[in-house]
Amino acid sequence: MKKLISLSLAVIMMFSMAVSVFAAENENIDAVLDRRIKVTYNGELQTFTDANGKIVYPIVYEGTTYLPVRAASALVKLPVRWDGENYTVVLGGDGAPYEAAAPVGTPLTESENIKTVLDKNIKVTFNGDLQTFTDVNGKVVYPIVHEGTTYLPVRAVSNLVNLPVEWDGANYTVVLGEKPEQPVTPPVKEEAKLERGVWNGNVYTNEFGNIKFTLDANSVAYTDEDITAQFGAILDDQGNLYDMMVQNLVDGTITMVLYEDLSVKTPASEQITADMYIELLKSQLPQAGDYTIAGVEDVELGGNDYAVLKTTNSGIFQNYYIMKVGDDHIVCLIITSITEAGINGAEACFN
Repeated sequence: MKKLISLSLAVIMMFSMAVSVFAAENENIDAVLDRRIKVTYNGELQTFTDANGKIVYPIVYEGTTYLPVRAASALVKLPVRWDGENYTVVLGGDGAPYEAAAPVGTPLTESENIKTVLDKNIKVTFNGDLQTFTDVNGKVVYPIVHEGTTYLPVRAVSNLVNLPVEWDGANYTVVLGEKPEQPVTPPVKEEAKLERGVWNGNVYTNEFGNIKFTLDANSVAYTDEDITAQFGAILDDQGNLYDMMVQNLVDGTITMVLYEDLSVKTPASEQITADMYIELLKSQLPQAGDYTIAGVEDVELGGNDYAVLKTTNSGIFQNYYIMKVGDDHIVCLIITSITEAGINGAEACFN
């Protein structure tokens, strides 16, 4: 009788120890159900589901991303089944590949802290061979069981079937398989841009050239149609932009704002200065009419510093105010008048 009691106690103790050891292999953990993580396979965004079509999401634990084992296996047509007798996830073999159920509902996008189970008792075999999985640091990692779904580290299944896997941090995406080729677009040289000025009531403003002009009571602004009729186009194919033209109806003085896109004319435009442009005008104007060069000086007009070429053409005064804008543009204010007083009056409108 004593032997029987002793034997019974021994069996109870052994059973208790076995339960304690077995229970120690299950670990309650805090993890993140991260619904923000996207997963692509060969460039296509994936939605994972359980057997009932419920959408399931990646879990992140200690820096390792876990995916539902059945859903991940379905991507690569890998047979998967649960061997309850041996407490084993069986991957590969001759079984039919798992077919994922169609998703029910709309995927969510927020993350959630969860309490779940790290189940070290679950074994995983691939084509009959027992598998051990490690993270990038060589630490052994185990399956997670959450709400009846078994999760394996994303690299576990991908490495078994030689499936490339990358983490795209910029897009918060697990990239499985081949990445789609991105079309290679040759770099396009950004074309120089001429900015149009705007009229607001009687005030013209062009911020590109820091120009502001106020129309006085005796003057009228030409319309775009008027300018086109006069010069052929607002912006011609030589890179000239006729941006503003005003005429004083009393004395006939004409004030004009012209921009030139130097990059259209020469690749060395960044080396051209306002003074060099003045010299170019001095050499070309006499060929275009009865021009007499009256002089060159530097002036400030409306807060801008200009190099000014003063000329007369058949007794008509015509001044060219030249300013370099950036690397590729010249702004030229042209004031034409039968009197110097008319030019001075037009100058006063720049403020």
